[in-house]
Amino acid sequence: MAEAVTNHLAGGQIIAASAGSHPAPEVHPLSLKYLQERHIPTRGLHSKSWDKIQEFQPHAIVTLCDSAAAESCPPAFGSSIRQHWPLQDPSATFDEAATSAEIKDDSAASRVAFFRTIDILEQRVSRLLKHETESVSNAELARQLDSLANLF
Repeated sequence: MAEAVTNHLAGGQIIAASAGSHPAPEVHPLSLKYLQERHIPTRGLHSKSWDKIQEFQPHAIVTLCDSAAAESCPPAFGSSIRQHWPLQDPSATFDEAATSAEIKDDSAASRVAFFRTIDILEQRVSRLLKHETESVSNAELARQLDSLANLF
């Protein structure tokens, strides 16, 4: 969701790629559903390992879930700054207690959880886009990202 929201709002000013050390086999169906309902493009979104995007040289790595924040990044990303934006994974909330059929159900609770996550991402990325990010020092970019970490 973060990749889709960021790329949609940034319009090329920032390019996001979402990946992890142990990616799910596919993007969660409710993530796709709710992104589409918010008119955020989902074409090309797929679950991927960070091993598959090592040619992508990010200026910053922003982790969203607590387990990712504790992991070390691959050596290829060594010069990237790192920031954690704590954010509950709305799919994890429902995956743990629901069967596959229930997960795909558009319940009011799942809708609220996913839309809240999208709202937070949109607000943080929109605020980040108001800052100069291209030519700032790593320390300044880290300060900018840190200032957004617990907003909303």
